[in-house]
Amino acid sequence: MRIGSRASALFWCTALCLGGQGALGCQNQLLTLGELPIETEGGSGGDSASGGGPAGTSGRGGVGAVGGGGGLGGLSEAGAGGATSGQGGSNAGGQGGADTAGASGAGGTPNTIRIIDVSPIAELATDSTEENPTLTADLLHIYFSSNREGSAGADVYTASRSSATGTFGEATRLDQINTDRNETSPAISLDGLTLWVSQEREEGLGANDIWSITRSGVGASWSNPVNVTELNSSADDIPRPPGFGSRVMPLASRRNQDGLFHTYLAERALPNGSFSAPALITELVFDGRSTVDGFLSADGLTLFYASSEEDDQSDLYLAIRPSPDQPFGEPIPLVDVNSLTDVRDPWLSPDGTTLYFTSNGDGDLDLFTAQVIWE
Repeated sequence: MRIGSRASALFWCTALCLGGQGALGCQNQLLTLGELPIETEGGSGGDSASGGGPAGTSGRGGVGAVGGGGGLGGLSEAGAGGATSGQGGSNAGGQGGADTAGASGAGGTPNTIRIIDVSPIAELATDSTEENPTLTADLLHIYFSSNREGSAGADVYTASRSSATGTFGEATRLDQINTDRNETSPAISLDGLTLWVSQEREEGLGANDIWSITRSGVGASWSNPVNVTELNSSADDIPRPPGFGSRVMPLASRRNQDGLFHTYLAERALPNGSFSAPALITELVFDGRSTVDGFLSADGLTLFYASSEEDDQSDLYLAIRPSPDQPFGEPIPLVDVNSLTDVRDPWLSPDGTTLYFTSNGDGDLDLFTAQVIWE
């Protein structure tokens, strides 16, 4: 995200590994996760003392939002496993059951996480700035901002590909939203039918406002831009893709009196409804530092974001909360990702296996991708 002169989980984790070979040289290192308060209720399955169901069946895992521990093995004095595996919680539960030692399932909090194959998206790189990548759920369409040749300031561009792991075709300007001023932080909905953008228009509320365009289907014509007035203020306002079932947008705004960007959550009852007034995430307000470029997981419990001192380079952080109605915990710096320079704009694929972000590891701000392995 850049403005003005700077134009240019469902998943959980505590650290990401980007090995020690510079911007592009991840060496498949493993990082053991610390003991962080990221599990909710875990819970044994079944109704027996050993946590399993009746003999020969599985225990059922916890109902925790991150899966909790898997169900214990089947019913026996020795705690022997049942014939089938236990189901996890609402997300990533574990393998219960077929373990003769009667151990609990392997789900819940992972022990290690690996990120491999960190590389720029070369086919979209130019000698200018590319930043703010967001994608549709199928990973076939990417939207980003760039001040490359042919742009009027910084404009919104889009590119497509035929498969989720393929090469993107040529990027094109999205003239339905671009103006002769700067556009920044394009945020595409997972279904590809709504695009939010920050831009300064004469008919706005002041400074950069959040505007949106919509369409009836992928490939259909976009509507005229609409000012999303319920999200905007007289200061700069920056959209991000909604998380938590597409019902909560982690937008950034300078409406706070210190003039820095801070992250706000704006909720709506339905994925295509109107947003409520944005509420400041007070526990992520820090003196002299911005909190911006938020990415909220599908379960609403994990927030990735960028933070920096004013006009300084950004680093990525992670904050976790035990439930959607409780505060986020202490920020966790993604130390190995931050070994790159000026890292920002995190976006994680719906299955949690692909991370997209911006960095100037190659000299200019470019779009990067990496493969994420949860273990």
